[in-house]
Amino acid sequence: MFRKLLFLHILLFLFFFITGNCLQAEEKKDSEAQFTDSILATADGRLLFFTTLQNSFTDEMIQGVKSGIPIQFSFFIILEGVKENWPDQELVSIEFKHTLTYDTLKEIYNVELEEKNHRIISSEYLSETQKIMGEINGIELTELKNLAPDTTYRLRYRAVLYKKTLPMGLHKVTPFISWWDVETNWQELTFKY
Repeated sequence: MFRKLLFLHILLFLFFFITGNCLQAEEKKDSEAQFTDSILATADGRLLFFTTLQNSFTDEMIQGVKSGIPIQFSFFIILEGVKENWPDQELVSIEFKHTLTYDTLKEIYNVELEEKNHRIISSEYLSETQKIMGEINGIELTELKNLAPDTTYRLRYRAVLYKKTLPMGLHKVTPFISWWDVETNWQELTFKY
């Protein structure tokens, strides 16, 4: 009788453990950082790219920013020419950062956009700066004259979300910072010009 009860308890424990982990994995998947609304457009003879990064902030990141620790998002964009039975040709490779800081005296958030000549956008609202941090708004990839007609192209892009490097010794005081390092998977857009 004791063995049957013990076996039943073990089965129930395993059932709840597995079910709980599956639910946590599903919740985590829904809250992972990901790109949405990715669009390629042309204007004034240039190829432009727009996209938005969603679910990019964790509670730890927000607490860190409010404590004065800057956060950086690094974006990587690669445009390749694709030919059948031939290696892809890299045409454009772009890397830039968005940096979020908080001025505790003025109680204002500042976002520095490296791709816009280090333009700084300030706001007193965290939700507004979070949106700005995740937006790629019309970055120029190349001039249209550099694209060959009837050729297939692939645009690949990703983001790495992390904190700014801290001074020596501060890593020991704030061990939660290692949780901030997050990467998105490479996303792709394929188009024919």
